[in-house]
Amino acid sequence: MDTKEDERIVYVISKLSSSNPEKVLSGLIEIRTRIIKSREGIEKFLERGGIEPVIKQLTKTNQKIMDVSLSILGNLAVEPQVRSMVKNTSLVSHLAQIAKSIRNESILCRAYRTIGNLAEDKDLCSAFFEYKTSKIIMEAIIGGVLMHEDLPFSSTRRRTEEDCLKLACRVNAADIQSLKNNEDENKEQTGKLKNEETIQMAVRALRELGHTKSQRRTTFHEGLLLVLTEALKSESPAILKIALKTYSHYFSENCNIEEWVQTAKDKLYSSRLNCQDQLSNSYLSVLHCGDYGASRILELCESEDLKVRDTATFLLCKLSGKDFFRCKFRAGGVSILMKKIDIYPKNSRIWKNLVHALAFYTRNNVISQTDQNMLIVLYNAMTDLTLSDEFRNFILNAFLQLQFSEDSLNTLYKLGLHNSLLQIIENYAIENEFDGCFTVKPKSEVTETVAEESESGEEYDSDLSKKKKQFSISSPSFLAIEEEVRSRREKSPGVYNIFGIPVSPSHEVAPDGSSSPTGYISSPGCSYYSPPSSPCSSPPLSPSCDVFQSYDYASEPESEEESSGVDREVERKRIKRDESILNLDELIRQSQESLKSSKITVDDSISAPLDWSLSLLNNIHWRVGKTDLKNDLKALKVLTTYIDAVKQPSLRCCSVLRRITSKTSRLSQIISEGFVTHLGKLKFQCNCDRHSNRNQIAEEALKSISAAAATPYGFHQMKSLLESDFSNVAVSLPYLKIDDREMLYLFDQTFPKLINIKDNTSVISAIREYGRRFFPVHDSIVKAKKKAHLSCCVDETNVYFVTDSGEKIGAKREQINSKFEAMLKFHATSEIPWKDTDARLVKYLVHYVSGCRKTIHKCCALKGLKLTDKGKLLHLGRSYFVDDLVSDIMFDLVSSEVTSENVAELYVNIFSCDIGDFESEKVIFLRKIVDSNDLDLMRTMLNSNLSEHFLGVICDAVHERFERFIGK
Repeated sequence: MDTKEDERIVYVISKLSSSNPEKVLSGLIEIRTRIIKSREGIEKFLERGGIEPVIKQLTKTNQKIMDVSLSILGNLAVEPQVRSMVKNTSLVSHLAQIAKSIRNESILCRAYRTIGNLAEDKDLCSAFFEYKTSKIIMEAIIGGVLMHEDLPFSSTRRRTEEDCLKLACRVNAADIQSLKNNEDENKEQTGKLKNEETIQMAVRALRELGHTKSQRRTTFHEGLLLVLTEALKSESPAILKIALKTYSHYFSENCNIEEWVQTAKDKLYSSRLNCQDQLSNSYLSVLHCGDYGASRILELCESEDLKVRDTATFLLCKLSGKDFFRCKFRAGGVSILMKKIDIYPKNSRIWKNLVHALAFYTRNNVISQTDQNMLIVLYNAMTDLTLSDEFRNFILNAFLQLQFSEDSLNTLYKLGLHNSLLQIIENYAIENEFDGCFTVKPKSEVTETVAEESESGEEYDSDLSKKKKQFSISSPSFLAIEEEVRSRREKSPGVYNIFGIPVSPSHEVAPDGSSSPTGYISSPGCSYYSPPSSPCSSPPLSPSCDVFQSYDYASEPESEEESSGVDREVERKRIKRDESILNLDELIRQSQESLKSSKITVDDSISAPLDWSLSLLNNIHWRVGKTDLKNDLKALKVLTTYIDAVKQPSLRCCSVLRRITSKTSRLSQIISEGFVTHLGKLKFQCNCDRHSNRNQIAEEALKSISAAAATPYGFHQMKSLLESDFSNVAVSLPYLKIDDREMLYLFDQTFPKLINIKDNTSVISAIREYGRRFFPVHDSIVKAKKKAHLSCCVDETNVYFVTDSGEKIGAKREQINSKFEAMLKFHATSEIPWKDTDARLVKYLVHYVSGCRKTIHKCCALKGLKLTDKGKLLHLGRSYFVDDLVSDIMFDLVSSEVTSENVAELYVNIFSCDIGDFESEKVIFLRKIVDSNDLDLMRTMLNSNLSEHFLGVICDAVHERFERFIGK
């Protein structure tokens, strides 16, 4: 710039200090139209101190001077240098005063634009908040006074969608009419903004004033929802676009809008009780606007204006992740998302955002039959290897939310989700089998893999590519899966699905039951093609896709610029890009926070994707009515391989096995030997670790074994396993649901060996289960055998069951007697306490097997058997003992040493038994109690219902002891 121009700038600035308004106005016009039109002119203008004289013009009453001055300041405010220069000036206070007092919409438009540009600076934004500028602007937009009392922001727990449904109250007709009457009164009292450009700049200023979270929260409390609702009523595309972006900007944070609306609801009731009509209408407006805003956003998603339609779609995607809005979008949100997904190119950034938003609608909702098509879209996304691990894991968790929807699980099963889940589990097992633990890929390998995929023609979003390079992919690595898929295809060319599993045209089934050609998954409203050779290919674009490809979704459309201001192209480059536009990384972060509040629990011992896969597989086998035998057998093979690889499987894995083996009898015909062996080892390992929570896993494993061995094939497998792997398998035999004839055979084979194994809790459990199985309480066995069409008989030499055909199944009494004599001896010599199962065994033996009476007597005489256990035997078998046997046991009891630790229980066992008189033994026992000097026990005796005879015995014993004491 030459010297003449420099001098001209100095001269024009000097004109601003003139007292002549016309001279000042001409200087301002020249600054706006000529000097600041170029970069050099702006720099010279600022160097000569031109900004300060322009700010002083805002104090004058001449509206033309004020209008041009605001235009200049608005153009200059886009420069960071200018925003820094005005921090120590009075510009903020002048703008706040203009926004409050001026009613000229042309001036207000320029003022709001200047405020919005300046508010991009954090310090200036805070300064505007000190003057309550946001509240002033909001009151100008709605043309009335906002509520007198701020709504407090609650920071209580995150509400679920069920809570939100209760909070989303609908106002009745009378309330709406009252609200409309109140709005009409406000229109008469104060005029609200009418010019579209002014409203647009006002809403934009509100968006920029929400610079920090606390500032957004404050604006939210002051009535932002009412203002945005008023702006959404407009038909102007420019106003709608900026209103939607402001919606997006303020709801990008985890604002607890549910609590805020609930607070408004409570305030509404309180204000009505206190007859505060104006305050009541303000809170009523809040409740009404929550419903109107959601419905209006859905309407704008179908707008004719391209940018409004796209902005509304972005906002729908973002708000779908919030329970409060999702419960309002529920009816129309899914249908709109489905339409958009069918329009945008597959795997584009927009398409990913739409699919991610669609996945939220599986939460806390039972998917209806009309929503089954969305499951097809989500399944295709989950099995698309071009998407990130986090993205697909999120969809996997979304499927897990459908655990109680049988229709949805049936649809996913037909689509092939069952095989996809098995592939994930199998890859975990393969990696763990080769490496010994869950592996982590080196960063260099991940980077090389991504580079190779990029060269093959697959497009990756730059942000997601960086994300893949920055972190190591944990098992199951989907990149590793992709490599495995490629290797399979090279070894065996053919048709595979997305996870490398061979498929046929019959595997691709639409929800309505119709078949589709290989590679296609179709449904009404959407159709996707996945060629066998390239599962990552995108579908053919529809004719309407061209109009969307020309629009940059990552940037904000430019704000309206004045014809007299800086050049439009220069201004566009300076305007900050909109940070509120939806991006995938932000949604993933939101979804991870949302998963923390999910009701679905995760096993900490394994990674979340594997745990979700096992849980979803369990739900499928639980809820799906009829599964294919081929798929069930494949699941058995994969899960047993997983058990063998990881050594310590989760409870869900065993639960899936139990559901598979118990669903159909056909499975047991071809169950492999390894399947039962793995579960037997699992049971053995779990019982050896009594303090581990794996005991639950063992119980599930036993149920699987029971179902697996419930056929002749399973029985023969168990016989062969007893010879090769006795210690791991024998302890599970008593739990098998096989017939009694086969069980007696296994009993003869295993029991002699079991009683020789000591100090093993598994063996103790097995012995007790044998007793419960063959010798339960009499009433119980009668009921059980009636159901099984068997009758129990006992003769002189045998204990057997008779079938309907007359066949006798049983064993000789002497064999059973000897076995249980050994078992009782084992109990007597070990430190294992007696349990209820042992008590039932003794009672049944005494009832049916006369020879066992002597056995019990021998056991009672053993020194290793505790005195209290002898009392239990006496108590349990009292009604079946012969008098001489009871007399021997009573004598053994009363001749033992009586201590305070065991006397109380012995006392109950002896005097509560209806075993005859045995008066002499009882008298001896009572005298021994008196001699024990145990006052507590004596007090217990005296308070019990003893007969007068025994009370006399006690008194005589006490008197004799007293005489001995006196004699001494």
